[in-house]
Amino acid sequence: AYPPATGSGRSKREAEQAAATALLLREGVWLNKGSAA
Repeated sequence: AYPPATGSGRSKREAEQAAATALLLREGVWLNKGSAA
């Protein structure tokens, strides 16, 4: 598995979404590949 990324939010779901967004931006893959979920 991948090491957990840190994020904050009102709920676990929001925290995970924030962490995922931060991870994508940090890795630089989001802008390159678009928001293809």
